[in-house]
Amino acid sequence: MRHLILSLIAVAALTLTACETTSKTDDHAGHHAAVDKAGYVTAEHKGQLYVAKKGTDAAEQLKKDGHFAKPITAIGARVNGMKVMAPDEATLHAYLGW
Repeated sequence: MRHLILSLIAVAALTLTACETTSKTDDHAGHHAAVDKAGYVTAEHKGQLYVAKKGTDAAEQLKKDGHFAKPITAIGARVNGMKVMAPDEATLHAYLGW
């Protein structure tokens, strides 16, 4: 009886671990599809979405560091629950379609 209970606990733990791993992978894949836009470079840093226009100095900094030293944002500027950060107001508004 003891071996049966231990076996059931092990199977349950493995099943929960597999479900958790699959969920994280699927969420991450969907994240990129929702935030990637033509003409922009995006990066997630500490739960915030950083965006820059391709071919700019800001895009190079984003590729190198993963964030900006002094980003700007706007109240309500969110994509997939993440605050959107940009190097300047024009980039922020263009990315959000405002």
